[in-house]
Amino acid sequence: MIWVVHPDPRIQRFLARLVGETEALCGDVHEPSFDGAPAPRAIVLGVVDPAPALEFAQRASAQHPRARWVLVRDPALDDGELARLFSGLDATRLAYPPEPAALRAALRPGATDEAGETLPERRQREAVRSRFARYFQGLTLPEPDHVQRAGRGLLVRGERGTGRLLFARAAHLLGGGEHFIHLACDETTDAASLAARILAAGEARSLTICLEDLDRVGPATQRELLGWVELGTPGAPVPPDSVRWIALVSEHGALLPDLVDGLAALEVHLPPLRDRGDAIASFVRETAKQWATDRGLERHFSEPAVQLLAAQLWPGNLRELEAMVLRLLSSVAGPTVEAEHVSERLAPAARKPAAPERPTEPMPLPKAAPPIPEPARDDPDFSSAGSAEPPEDLQGLIDCLAHELRNPLVSIHTSAQLLPERFADPEFRGRYHQEVQADVQRLRDHLGRLARFAELRPPRPAPLDVTAMLGHMLEQRREAIQKRRLLVLRELESELPLAIVDEDTLVFVLECLLDRIVRQSSERADLYLASRHHRGDDGTPSLRILFRYHDGTAGGELSSARHSLCLWLARAALARGAGTLHIDAGRGEETVVTIELPAPDKPSL
Repeated sequence: MIWVVHPDPRIQRFLARLVGETEALCGDVHEPSFDGAPAPRAIVLGVVDPAPALEFAQRASAQHPRARWVLVRDPALDDGELARLFSGLDATRLAYPPEPAALRAALRPGATDEAGETLPERRQREAVRSRFARYFQGLTLPEPDHVQRAGRGLLVRGERGTGRLLFARAAHLLGGGEHFIHLACDETTDAASLAARILAAGEARSLTICLEDLDRVGPATQRELLGWVELGTPGAPVPPDSVRWIALVSEHGALLPDLVDGLAALEVHLPPLRDRGDAIASFVRETAKQWATDRGLERHFSEPAVQLLAAQLWPGNLRELEAMVLRLLSSVAGPTVEAEHVSERLAPAARKPAAPERPTEPMPLPKAAPPIPEPARDDPDFSSAGSAEPPEDLQGLIDCLAHELRNPLVSIHTSAQLLPERFADPEFRGRYHQEVQADVQRLRDHLGRLARFAELRPPRPAPLDVTAMLGHMLEQRREAIQKRRLLVLRELESELPLAIVDEDTLVFVLECLLDRIVRQSSERADLYLASRHHRGDDGTPSLRILFRYHDGTAGGELSSARHSLCLWLARAALARGAGTLHIDAGRGEETVVTIELPAPDKPSL
C-alpha cells in the first residue's frame, strides 16, 4: 500500500493516479485513517507548509521505519531548505508536479518488503518466515500489523522450546529494527553486565533488545531496567524512542508489576506442545518438506512414523521435536522415514508414549464418568514398577526442591526489596505480612514432609481396605474441599477394596496427594476419584487408584506436577513396596494421577 499525503484533496487524487498503484490511501497530515491503517510500503508526502509536514514525517517514520519516502515540494519552496529540514529522513525529493516516470522510479524499490536488503538479510528473513509458519500454524496470534504497531514493548510468555525467541526475531523484522541484541539472563545477571552488552552494539538508527528469561533476574535489576525502558540505556547512542524491548519469560514467571506495565504494550502467550497435540503431525510433515526443498532431495515421513512421533511426550516442546525430525531426515538414506527408523532413534532416550486414553479392562462406570486409563508402567519420570528400593532419582529430587523452595523465597525476597520504599503504605504492609506468613508456611510444609519421608519404617505389606482409608481421608479434608467449592465424584471399589501395602506408607502417599490436589485444584472444579480391582498385563491382581483434577495453579500444565515435591515423595515411598505412581495429562486441562498397588485375589477374612 502507498500513502499519499497532501493538504489539497485534488492533488491527493492526482498524485495517486501518477503512482499507478491499485492500493493507495489518501489524506492530509491529520487524516485519522493513517493511524489504524496497514503499514505502507512507501509514503508520498506533499510539502506546502513545512512545519506540519515535518511533524507528520517524524511521527510516521518512527512508526514505519521501513517505508520509502518521496517528498513532493511546492514550487515556491527551496530544495536546499527542504533538504536541511528533512535531513534526518532518507527521502527522494521531487518538485510539483512530478514527472510520472520519476515518481514511479522513486517508489519502485519500495514495492516489496525486502527492498534494499542484502542477500544474507533476505535469506534470514525467509528462514524466519518459514520457521514462523511451521511453529505457529493453527495458533491465534496477533496480526503482523498489530505486532509492528505495538510500540517499544513486547512480552512473550511460554516454556522453553515453544518458539519465544523465534517470535521475538519475527517481531524485530516486522518492526524494521536495524540491530537485534539477544541477551540471555539468569540469577547472576546485573544491570552493569546488561548495559555493557547493549553499549557494545555501537551506533544504530534503531535497536531491538531481547531479554531471555528476564523473570530470573533479581528485583533490583528489574527496577533499573524499567528506567532504561522509559528513559533509555545510560550512555547508549540510540534514542529511547528507537529502541524496542522484548522480554521472554516463562508462562508464570514473575516480573515487577511496573516493569510489566512498561514492557507489555503487547503480551503474547505461546502454549506448550502438549496442549497442541494436533499440531505435531503437520509440523513433522512441513519440516520434512522444507528440508527436502532446501536440499533438492525427496524425503518424507510415512504415516506410521508420523503417528509414532505424535504419540510421544516432548517436554522440550517444538525445539526438541524439530531436532529429532532433522536428525531422522539426515540419517535415513532412502526417500521415506519409516516407523522403525523413529523407534531406533527414540530407543536411546527410553522415550515412551503417553498413556492410552482407554483401558484394556474398563471399569463398569456410569456413562457420564470418565474412563480410567492404563498407566505407563515404564514411564521414566513417574513409574518404578517392580523396584524394591526407592528410585535413585537424585536429580529429580533436587529439581523438585529447587522449584518448591525457590518460589516462596523469590516471593519473600521481592516483597522485602519493595518494603523500604512502600513501608508507609498500610495496605502494602498488611499484604506483605499475609504473603510472607503464607510463604513461610509453605516452606515448613515442605520440610515437614521431607522429615516424615525420612522417618518411614521399612515397609511391612499387609491387606488394607483402601476404599475405607480414602473415605476417611476425604472426610478429614471436608472443610478444605468446601472452602474451595470442589465437587468430589467417587467411584470406589466396594467388592474387592483391599491392597497389599504398608499402612504408614499409604497414609503418607495419600496425604501428599490429597493435600496437593485440594490446595491446587481450580476453584469450583471437579475432583474425580476412582479405584478398581483388576489384573495387570502379567496376570497378577492389582488395585488401581485414580485422581483426575484441574490444576488451577498451572492451567493444567503438566510440568507443574512433575516438579511437585509431594508427588516425588509419594512416588518414592510407593516404590519401597513395589507400588507405582504415574502422572499424565487428561482431557482438556486435566491432570491424571494413577497409583497401582499389589492386591489379593480375594478379600482376607
